[in-house]
Amino acid sequence: MPRFSSVIPERILDYDIFRPRRISRPSRNSILVNPPPSQISANIPPIIFLHGLLGHRKNNRTAARILANQLGTTLIVPDLRNHGTSFHSKPHNYRAMSDDITNLMDHLRDEVDFETNGVIVMGHSMGGKVAMVHALRFPDIVKGVVSIDNVPYMNPETSYAEFEKFHLYLRYMHRLLESGSCRNVRQIEQALVKYVEPRRKVVSFLVNNLHKDPVTKKVQSMVPLSLLNECIEDIMEFKMSDSGDLDDFSVYQDPLLILRANYSPFVGQDIHEHLIREHFENYEIQSIDSTHWIVTENRGEFVKRVVKWVMDKFT
Repeated sequence: MPRFSSVIPERILDYDIFRPRRISRPSRNSILVNPPPSQISANIPPIIFLHGLLGHRKNNRTAARILANQLGTTLIVPDLRNHGTSFHSKPHNYRAMSDDITNLMDHLRDEVDFETNGVIVMGHSMGGKVAMVHALRFPDIVKGVVSIDNVPYMNPETSYAEFEKFHLYLRYMHRLLESGSCRNVRQIEQALVKYVEPRRKVVSFLVNNLHKDPVTKKVQSMVPLSLLNECIEDIMEFKMSDSGDLDDFSVYQDPLLILRANYSPFVGQDIHEHLIREHFENYEIQSIDSTHWIVTENRGEFVKRVVKWVMDKFT
């Protein structure tokens, strides 16, 4: 089978795969009832589902399981570089993360059929920009994109304070780990709530990146905190790398869905559609009642919107 590009795979992202499973009777807690077999089309591509900054694949597992069953397709849920259990490496930019997706697809080519229908790439926040960059670079294989609370241009000024908080989170966690003053993750969590971030949901999200080493008994970070702290401004932008220009690529013709969180500044109220049209011609924007953490905070509505969009576009 031909490779998807000339990228040479040196390291492969860690990932989970979720395949459709027929359920004869939905559970009481099911978000959606599986559509009847007649509504599931063989034309639906597999979906690669990417997390955001300081996230990991665990954030997306529940939604991925549901989507696999609802859509009758395969969901691939990786940890991006410098996140979760995947490898740590410079650079941390959108070109490198897109290359990692190509390498992962090559690695899975005997296990997942990307040749017949291509692939849908879906991502939250930073992962949304990875998805959009990948679509511009490889339009022949990427047949649809879902960007969850992110846009294909520099994030708006209303989001700057939130990005500055990421600087603060990363610096403070690094300082606590270097000092050795906290004996367990719980103490770091309490310190973050007290001094940095009073929103416990956000802090719980942050400390999921920490663990206690079973040998040294010290709390360690699963992610390279200093490296990610250096990359915040690049993550805010929409570019491949310092030397890569997205204007060199043709306007993407296949569908893009932007899911905007109503109570998040990362997309904001004033959406610059002329900037979207510079790269994506066939797009739509939908709003969801949620803060930035759409996938976990309003999972039911998120799944419903994605299922409807995929069914409308690919069946």
